[in-house]
Amino acid sequence: MKLGTPSLAAMLAGGLAFVVPPGRTTIVAAHDGARFRVADDEIDAMRTPNAPAAPVVMRFDRSLRGLDVGAPVDFRGIELGTVTAVGTEYDARRGSVTMRLTMALYPDRLGQRYRDVLGNGDTDAGKALLRTLVARGLRGQLRVGNLIANRSYVALDMFPNAPPASVDTDRLPIALPTVPGTLDVLRVQIADIAGTLARLPLDRMGARVNAALVSTGALFAQLDTELAPQTRDTLGAARRAFTSAQAILGQEDASASSVRRALAQFTRTSSALRALAGDLARHPEWLLRGVAHDTPLAGPPRANGDGH
Repeated sequence: MKLGTPSLAAMLAGGLAFVVPPGRTTIVAAHDGARFRVADDEIDAMRTPNAPAAPVVMRFDRSLRGLDVGAPVDFRGIELGTVTAVGTEYDARRGSVTMRLTMALYPDRLGQRYRDVLGNGDTDAGKALLRTLVARGLRGQLRVGNLIANRSYVALDMFPNAPPASVDTDRLPIALPTVPGTLDVLRVQIADIAGTLARLPLDRMGARVNAALVSTGALFAQLDTELAPQTRDTLGAARRAFTSAQAILGQEDASASSVRRALAQFTRTSSALRALAGDLARHPEWLLRGVAHDTPLAGPPRANGDGH
């Protein structure tokens, strides 16, 4: 913890503090009558002055619970902007309602090279750079920042394996494509495996059972590393039922009644996995940070150049 305070007299009387930002080598004296922007705090005051904000929208298919106006937009630890509006939008083409986020981004915070482009007034070069970044996998993603308060933020990151997407830089606000969050992908995987186990037929087991066993085993291995201890009971019930079904099917002289018992265990596995998916929907903070949240995942883009 670092505590910085002005003089005791300044604290009692109130006032403004002036300081030269670290690393600033060229200092120009202020002229008479100059106006100064008053920052909210020292961190805000030490930031590099912003170029004009770029209005951006992103669209998501998931709930935006935990994300409020003012939430940060982050690129690998650098705050590029903030969320300015949260709302819904009806997509007539898909016949569904999507969640729409409007935000103000400051692209100059991406670095000196980008600031040099903007500083030359070459807006076409700036637009071309953004189109290149999107083509190479720049996407937006919702992530949980504060596990205790369940506060979310918007992350901008590179997802090289994301499906192709484009961006119309001539249409404002700029619609950036998005990818599902890790939690969303994990819930889809759980639901898919649970549905497969529930639909296994008695008369056509063979290859489908083998495929289901492989997929479910891989899912359990993934869940072991990505979920918090709170899921131990539900995950353990699913694993026990799955292991029991595997043991029954592994018997060389498995009878019809044995197969039915195996199917009953698959049903229990399916029920436990569905319960786990419901728990994750209510407690997204149970997905461990640092393991999956910051791992780029491929997913369908939610916005393209035409703003849909």
